[in-house]
Amino acid sequence: MGIYAIPVALLLGGLIILVELKRKKQRGPVDFLTLVNAIYFMSFAASPIFLMTYDVETMSKWTWLTKEPRDSAVYFYAALIALLAYIGVLLGYGWAQKLPIKNRVHIPFGRPALSYAISEKQLLVCGLIIGAIGTLSFGVYTMAIGGPSKLFELAIVLRGGGNIFDSKWMFLKNVSPFMLVASYFFYALMKQSKRPDIKRLAAILFAIMFALSLALLFHKAGRMGLLSYLITFPIANMLFTGKIKLRTIVFGGLFFVFITLFGKQIFNYFMYPEGLTQRMGTVSEDTGGVLAMILAEFAFPFATLVNVMTSYPVAEPFRWFQDVAVGWMYIIPDRLLGLGGIELPATVSQINTEQFGASGTVPVDLVSFGYLSMGLAGVVIAALVFGIMLAFMDRLFKDTSRMACIIFRVAWMNFFAFRVMYSDPEMFFAASFSLAAGTVMLLGSAWHTNKKQVKEYDWTHERQGESAELDHRAADRRRRNDAVPNGDSLKPRTV
Repeated sequence: MGIYAIPVALLLGGLIILVELKRKKQRGPVDFLTLVNAIYFMSFAASPIFLMTYDVETMSKWTWLTKEPRDSAVYFYAALIALLAYIGVLLGYGWAQKLPIKNRVHIPFGRPALSYAISEKQLLVCGLIIGAIGTLSFGVYTMAIGGPSKLFELAIVLRGGGNIFDSKWMFLKNVSPFMLVASYFFYALMKQSKRPDIKRLAAILFAIMFALSLALLFHKAGRMGLLSYLITFPIANMLFTGKIKLRTIVFGGLFFVFITLFGKQIFNYFMYPEGLTQRMGTVSEDTGGVLAMILAEFAFPFATLVNVMTSYPVAEPFRWFQDVAVGWMYIIPDRLLGLGGIELPATVSQINTEQFGASGTVPVDLVSFGYLSMGLAGVVIAALVFGIMLAFMDRLFKDTSRMACIIFRVAWMNFFAFRVMYSDPEMFFAASFSLAAGTVMLLGSAWHTNKKQVKEYDWTHERQGESAELDHRAADRRRRNDAVPNGDSLKPRTV
């Protein structure tokens, strides 16, 4: 019965394509739902078809994807739940987009709408502050693990956040991504500044933060993290200029294929250089299997859904969203704050990996997280909340005329798109920590700008305008009254 997952997956894929082609985008050709649609299509529309039609057992490192026999009915039910979850995302997104939020653009009707017309000085200060914090953290962390050489050599070893060093500074790995956020501020300043000296300074600072960010991302050894960071800038530039460049799309597609096929071997190059050569030989000998290699990278969300549907609540009790409550605690520097006595429970991704019997880490996706939390009701809740969050962020970063707003909009778009695949709360909080900090600084600057606009507004001129409007309305009422005949004019005339 597992084969019936294919028509359901085709239906889901068709629905995603139809939604993307028919809906009207208000803020450019790419928005929050666009990227989510792309990842959801690969994870829950293409993957079931791949798992049902391709002999995964021939791919030695991916045999765990079909832990359950492929003729099992659980594949069909998993496909149905994935379809239901997508509809839930659409409902949550559409409902939140239609919420009647007052958009006070003109000051005379109250406080102005959130403006991202932030001064160049504010952008520079924000970038310098958060960049200094990230750079200092990165430097201390690098020294704690043995210096720059170990930074590249131990990329794969330390990817899972494991602390093989007896150092209290390991938590700075989660603070170092502030450098990525600093590059966003400097990029926005470089693109929208009208002063040549400011543009040059911003370009230099951006180049420094960009280089350090690439070093950090290499050390973190996450292919999707690196891809997400690199595509942020061309997408932001596309929204800022309103132009879609074909070469950017082609280059981005080729880089995606390259990092998907060879990313792990590149990150592990300094410890095992032969791995890259072996991988290149495997790909060149089996060019027909390249597509299967790419699809296998996106198949774990659907395979995870199948896994949790067979495990919960039969073998494991539902988790009732308790992971959300403790997810933020994993980024607390327990040793530095003297909290070493607190033992945190295993994350859902760790539990999922153990159930699969796979190596490394098998992350928990959006749909699986909802199911293992509360079954079918949990899937509906997770999907609706996710859709509402997408709409909220879409409306928060709606000023597509300011690069400062656009760059953070794109960064959050990438973040939420990959939450389809990586929805473990521990991963959610760890991945969003630095971006959330930068967003707070950006919104604080925007709030300061709004406050200044209200303070400097010429209310005398506005009162004169209101007085003129009142005089106009009074004159209009007098004209209407004069046009109505009085009682004497309605009396019959005498001859």
